[in-house]
Amino acid sequence: MRIAKLADTAAYKSLKKDIESGMIGHAYMVISPDGVARKQFLKLAAASIMCDKGGCLACSLCKRVLERNHLDVKFYDITTKMTVEQAISIIEDTHTAILEGGRKLYLLDNCENMDLRVQNKFLKTYEEPNPNVTIFMAVTNENSMLRTINSRAKKLYINPFSSEELVQELMSLGVDKKSAEIAAAYSQGSMEKAEKMAENSEYQELFSIVFDILLSLKNSKQIVDFLPNRIFDKENINTTLDFMEIILSDVLILSSKAEIGLKIINRDFDLETIAEGFSAAGAAMAILAINEARTRLYYNINAVSVTERLLFDILEARYKWQ
Repeated sequence: MRIAKLADTAAYKSLKKDIESGMIGHAYMVISPDGVARKQFLKLAAASIMCDKGGCLACSLCKRVLERNHLDVKFYDITTKMTVEQAISIIEDTHTAILEGGRKLYLLDNCENMDLRVQNKFLKTYEEPNPNVTIFMAVTNENSMLRTINSRAKKLYINPFSSEELVQELMSLGVDKKSAEIAAAYSQGSMEKAEKMAENSEYQELFSIVFDILLSLKNSKQIVDFLPNRIFDKENINTTLDFMEIILSDVLILSSKAEIGLKIINRDFDLETIAEGFSAAGAAMAILAINEARTRLYYNINAVSVTERLLFDILEARYKWQ
């Protein structure tokens, strides 16, 4: 993901105001389920604070920050549970001298992997760090953090990206337009998910099969022919349900004439034809059936049985709720 793209977000604009006013806070919480966006945002935030030009991303200082080579900018990716000893080491480092002048930054990602003991260790430092020290904690969900940690930080929410934005970003990375559009539809606004799907042609093929089945499903006699399809195998069924929900959510938007952007923007996928068979209520009931299918899978009901019931339920929703 191009880091400059995040300069358009409300989260960055809020931080930028603090920088330009000379009122940089001591504690920020960056909140997004999108791991790619979080990591890039932390880099952009650090460069913007440390660079005399406000984050030009081109000078030698910005490049050192982005490459994690600046002595006063410390990045920590907490991919596993952080120990109390690791937390103490970071806290002690905040008391050391600034080496390159200006400010010291501590940028911690995946902070939900801090248990309560570790969060409590950080609390005093997060609340009252040394002068010219700023700590960023990045999380997928703020509810994973102590209420006292939450209350001490300025919140920066990175909102989901639109399908159009994701397509443009993926194409800038060399992804072809159709693959980018399928990946964007699946991602639900997450660049992290979009990149993973764009890299895997298997996901794209599964999406196309799911779409074709929903497009051609007209009567119960077809269901027995659909059941052997690999999209309903145990290893694929959860992804298939995700794809069905995305498609039918767009069908609901079309059926209800809601002024909401569609997730699927590739015109090769004929959403309007699927939508012709559903009322808004029918689409909503079909989505409910997908969630019920997830519940049945959770309780270890056979994937074939779940699929058969789901396809009947989708047909019923289509024809009953006209």
